[in-house]
Amino acid sequence: MDDLNCGLRYGFICETYAACTNNTFGANCLEKCSPNCGGLNNACDNFNGFCFNGCDDGYLGERCGTPCTKSTFGTNCTEICNINCGGPQHACNNVNGFCLYGCVEGYHGERCDIKSENSPFVFNFLAFIIGYTLGLLVLTCIIVALGPK
Repeated sequence: MDDLNCGLRYGFICETYAACTNNTFGANCLEKCSPNCGGLNNACDNFNGFCFNGCDDGYLGERCGTPCTKSTFGTNCTEICNINCGGPQHACNNVNGFCLYGCVEGYHGERCDIKSENSPFVFNFLAFIIGYTLGLLVLTCIIVALGPK
């Protein structure tokens, strides 16, 4: 093979006609495999850069360059963010599913999967009962104080 045609061949280093190494691919092996390629060394095909071992959690595509949408996460983006994640589209981290904008009211935890014991409903209900009881107590005191002597 002559050097003139070598530049047209992807996946080889022209000077030595050797296959790409060190997680590189393409013409003269100048492109790096995606850091999101699965496996221990992020290996990819020396011609097209397609990942040999699939993608790390949170990524899609042959070169693993596409993160999951804001409402999915995990292996092959098959897991759905918790409905209790706050913010638009219940957005969560594409890798671990942790909620990006906190939780909706009444939930907490990194994935908003823990129901709060002291939700606003409980506080409002307790405030109503305490207020109602105090109101009856005050009204009773007034009636007793103003009643017949």
